[in-house]
Amino acid sequence: MTALLLGRKRVLHSIRSLTSRHGATVIETADINDAETIAAVSDFAPDLVVVFNFDQILRPAIIDVAASGVINVHPSLLPSFRGPCPVFWALAQGRPESGVSLHAITNADIDAGPIFRQERRAMDRRESVAEITSALFVAGAKLVPEVVRQAATGGLQSLPQQGSPGDYYGFPAPGDVARAARQGIRLCRASGWRQVVIYNNMSAIADIG
Repeated sequence: MTALLLGRKRVLHSIRSLTSRHGATVIETADINDAETIAAVSDFAPDLVVVFNFDQILRPAIIDVAASGVINVHPSLLPSFRGPCPVFWALAQGRPESGVSLHAITNADIDAGPIFRQERRAMDRRESVAEITSALFVAGAKLVPEVVRQAATGGLQSLPQQGSPGDYYGFPAPGDVARAARQGIRLCRASGWRQVVIYNNMSAIADIG
């Protein structure tokens, strides 16, 4: 029935469904940096941690668990628009393009680590923030396998970010959202809901050994 309603053969699966299918384990935590979570992740001895759309700041204790470090997928062309709502701010500022960046998390500085890969994407102002964000995360996911392979063979190269404090944007205030709405910017739209991939806050642990 779900496939019929969506008008497509394939459906989106939950994280639990996918992990069950592939024999992976889900660790739920309210605090990624607490001792219990760090111990649980450490038990897997991960080589690499890949983070998607995660709303907590990783501290050194959890960062150091993975032998090859932590990679974050961020929906902007870093160093521009570091922070939690990059697509909103890119649209609000009338940027003609955005993109996705894969970068290292090396400390508690938000979205500030060296960049491994970037992919550009023209901004279509007819699309909502949710649609563009989803498309950028999908584009970033497609970059992950090659980055992981290069990390496994020691061939992964990076470029340091040449950013500034002004590159960080936090959550928009109600006034920011209202001004954006007057510009025709929509957070989401009913006509585009089929294309929106909803990402729960999560991090994926990838073993590259």
